[in-house]
Amino acid sequence: MNTNLANSQALGRVKVLDLTHYVAGPFCTRLLADYGAEVIKVERPGQGDPGRRMGPFLRDHPHAEKSGAFLHLNHNKVGITLNLKAAAGARIFGELVKWADVVVENFRPGVMDRLGLTYSRLTRLKPGLVMTSISNFGQTGPYRDYKATEIIEYAIGGPMLFTGTSGREPVKLGANVGLFLAGQMAAVATLMAVYRNQRDARGDHIDISIMETQAGSVDRQTAMLVNHQYTGNRFSRLETQGSYLGTIYPCKDGYIDVRARERMPRLIAMMDGAEPLRGPLAVVSETSEDRVKVEALERRLLDWLSQRTQREIWAKTQEHRVLTAPLYDSSGVLEDPHFRIRGLWTKVESGDSGLLEYPGRQILMGATPWRVRRPAPTLGQHNTDIYCGLLGYSPSDLSRLRQMDVI
Repeated sequence: MNTNLANSQALGRVKVLDLTHYVAGPFCTRLLADYGAEVIKVERPGQGDPGRRMGPFLRDHPHAEKSGAFLHLNHNKVGITLNLKAAAGARIFGELVKWADVVVENFRPGVMDRLGLTYSRLTRLKPGLVMTSISNFGQTGPYRDYKATEIIEYAIGGPMLFTGTSGREPVKLGANVGLFLAGQMAAVATLMAVYRNQRDARGDHIDISIMETQAGSVDRQTAMLVNHQYTGNRFSRLETQGSYLGTIYPCKDGYIDVRARERMPRLIAMMDGAEPLRGPLAVVSETSEDRVKVEALERRLLDWLSQRTQREIWAKTQEHRVLTAPLYDSSGVLEDPHFRIRGLWTKVESGDSGLLEYPGRQILMGATPWRVRRPAPTLGQHNTDIYCGLLGYSPSDLSRLRQMDVI
């Protein structure tokens, strides 16, 4: 497993055992793998990570080896199967722990205890081990055994109360943002523990609560919680309303957000033809004479926007220091030349699925760059490499372990 390519990266000497599934845990370990960590993903024999059954699927064909989510979250890892509930499986896992620097798991609290794989036992096998546990509400407290999904974390964490239309019920914004955030924070915490371990070899057991990472996130929640502490204000959904030259407008190929109210002279100069406004430009009252002129200017702006694409408008307004933003859909982000030039997207050869394109690196590091070294593993793909090559088992041992449903 140790390659010169991996060792040239920032985390090239970090060895990780990955017991995670679905989103938060796999994203944590993938971030580590992306920058060189050697990650062994341990999956349940015959079934594997339930994330293998998450869509979307290539060509809409559900298959355990063709889940877009799984392939994206697990590249740069090697994969084995191991039944941790079997005594032989737990014993073999102990052998792997002696190799590892880090164990990452996201079982329900108490599962590792029932498997006989408590942190205290694992550190007897490998002093200085770092173990990162990711769960819905953390390893302690009255909610530790509560089940949860992304929507529950989003609701109890706070942001859901602020999203949606004023006067209507709250709604959840799409996708698994909270789970990805928890995985990212778990990766950061793991690296802090690894760094400290290099200094004093003490190890650490990291407790990541998905709800707490949501409650303390930059998705408006932190600022509003701090504001409440100082003012007592309770925040709810804001009124949805536009303002003159400060709202979303249609253009030739979609929508554009224009924030030009305080920059009307620049907007006028850009369009070359509108009548200059006089008097205060930042405030437009209901009765002012300027209001009529602004409405005429807005009609002129709509006509100007309708003849241009999002990228043309964005480039032109940047030249004139007028704030705008294209409202990209997924294809807009994928095709944007800036992101292409900077290498945000990467192509991964994924076995039967062929060459697939995914969002790539999170950050740019000049000396120790992000790399795709291998696609996500098929179920049990590296059993022989790990059990025979790393642990010294014979092919007949592997055959016997398969018959016993251990691997």
